[in-house]
Amino acid sequence: MKDALSTLKSISLTFLGLPILGLLVTVVLLSGNAPRTATASSSASNFTTIDAPGAGTTASQLQGTAAVSVNDAGQIAGFETDGNGVHHGFVRAADGTITEFDPTGVGTGRRQGTLAISIDAGGDVAGTYVDANSVYHGFVRAADGTITNFDVTGAGTGGNQGTNPFGINAGGDITGYDTDTGGVTHGFVRDSSGNITTFDATDAGTSKGQGTRSFAIDTGGDVTGFYADTSGAYHGFVRDADSTITSFDAPGAAAVSYYGTYPLAIDSGGDVAGLYFDVNGAAHGFERAAGGTITEFNAPNAGTAMFQGTYSLGINTSGEIVGVYFDTNTVLHGFTRTANGTITSFDVPGAGTSMGAGGGYGALEGSGGFSINDAGEIVGSYLDVNSVIHGFVETPTPAVTVTPSSTSITTAQDLTVTIALSGGSGNPTPTGTVTLASGSYTSASTALTDGSATIDIAAGSLATGTDTLTASYSGDTNYSATTGTAIITVSAPALAGFAISGTAVSINPGASTGNTSTITVTPSGGFTGNITLTANVTTSPSGAQDPPTASFGSTSTVDITSATAGTATLTISSTGATSGRIEHPVIPGTDWYKVAGTTLACLLLLVLPARRRSWRARVGLLILLAIIAGGVVACGGGSKSGNPGTTAGSYTITVTGVAGTTTETGTVTLTVQ
Repeated sequence: MKDALSTLKSISLTFLGLPILGLLVTVVLLSGNAPRTATASSSASNFTTIDAPGAGTTASQLQGTAAVSVNDAGQIAGFETDGNGVHHGFVRAADGTITEFDPTGVGTGRRQGTLAISIDAGGDVAGTYVDANSVYHGFVRAADGTITNFDVTGAGTGGNQGTNPFGINAGGDITGYDTDTGGVTHGFVRDSSGNITTFDATDAGTSKGQGTRSFAIDTGGDVTGFYADTSGAYHGFVRDADSTITSFDAPGAAAVSYYGTYPLAIDSGGDVAGLYFDVNGAAHGFERAAGGTITEFNAPNAGTAMFQGTYSLGINTSGEIVGVYFDTNTVLHGFTRTANGTITSFDVPGAGTSMGAGGGYGALEGSGGFSINDAGEIVGSYLDVNSVIHGFVETPTPAVTVTPSSTSITTAQDLTVTIALSGGSGNPTPTGTVTLASGSYTSASTALTDGSATIDIAAGSLATGTDTLTASYSGDTNYSATTGTAIITVSAPALAGFAISGTAVSINPGASTGNTSTITVTPSGGFTGNITLTANVTTSPSGAQDPPTASFGSTSTVDITSATAGTATLTISSTGATSGRIEHPVIPGTDWYKVAGTTLACLLLLVLPARRRSWRARVGLLILLAIIAGGVVACGGGSKSGNPGTTAGSYTITVTGVAGTTTETGTVTLTVQ
């Protein structure tokens, strides 16, 4: 750890005294020169490595590609260091095409050349180049490739002196600083017409290594930067477009030589991002709102020893901040901080993940973000295991929502799927194309309109079962390619047919009202046609008498012409109950009492001679004969019992429907009280 801290301190102190201070935690801290082995991170899949065609690849020689700034169109400015250690500027188009360039007069010696630092919305690039005498000069490269060199009046012409542009806004205004012949720095603003205005913070020192350094400019012409006072301590400032300068210090900043407050970026609303060093030399990030409120923050795993900590380097219109932090092992990691304060770290695949050996620049490993555009696209650089520098761009991933018109269909049905993409609140609307696939089905590529597309899938295109619809987004200049899914169920279509159902009926025997059931015939599978209905009682109570009957009358045929169900009326007939009576036999043509009287008279004449019977005997015999006669008559008659009607209980009536070769049945429950 002691060697690591010594390395960081020597690097920082060395470069704080040089005109390229703005690269303190960009290129310089992400350079190395000792071969070593490290395990690459794979924390994200939407990182794209950037290697300029002329970039050197020799290990441990500070060669490679540094991506420094990105605009909202996805164009990137940076520089590469070739095999001889000479820098060359480049612009990378949104489609990945890299164009390298050098202004006239650039030096060709080691650590000379072109440093492209900032790119505006139109693709104009500002930066500095080092001539053969190691003097710094400003340039602006227009989007069409035209390069204009410039120098601030009063800038020194000795080694490590000159003009250093660092920021350019959408209007083509440039800010930076120059170093005079005495080694004192002064801020400047160059408007789009080429007019240059210099300025100094009120308390800026006037000795070598002191003075004012401006680093960033917003769309309204406000600039931010820092100045060194007479003690060598650094303080932040904001200079309004009307030239008013406001100085500020982060609350925890140490007011000692080389420590203090370092603003490095400003957004279109005047919010400033930067870092400060505390009394122990540890770095902390901060955001200063346009109104002056300062919020300090630290990446969750940032170290707290000297020159460890959090370095915030860029901010976009939404207030998202990007930067780097050193962990407790002095390894670099990138981070983003949202406007609500959420911090997310990242490691670019291929970056070293441990503190290297050998001291010097070669002791540093890791990666970091330098610039973030309004879409959330991040650019920066990382060191591979051989200390070759690579640029990267991390495109944000939009949210993909896949919405089918139905989650359950048959193979006979079409399906419409809507695919919507969102980059989040305040971010650009995704453009590009989407395709939809499931199994053997793949749609044609469909262009997004206002961030969404609709794709129609023809019937029969999807396999039966549970299908996953995968929408694949092509990506655009702001967003990386990604996918989204939805799940639907696909089944075979129902065969053409119909179903029969009926309402239950409850009656008393013989009822002539309330004795009907509504029979409903429901088509399915596109069935149409005439259905003939019949009905029969299929279950009855045990021993039932006088069972009910059922008939449809004139509604026995139901005509189905659409998906609408048809109905028929089933009438149920039953037998009512009757009461009992006594009946007497009648001999046709004869009065029974006459016959009986004659018979009785004959018997009396035969068995009762007048002179041989007493009167009592005659009377007793007469009574006996009357009883016998009455019994005969009674035996000849009888009684008839009543009929209770249809037996009470539960009956099932089965209704049968026939249409061609299709036969279906349904049941009606009948309850006889």
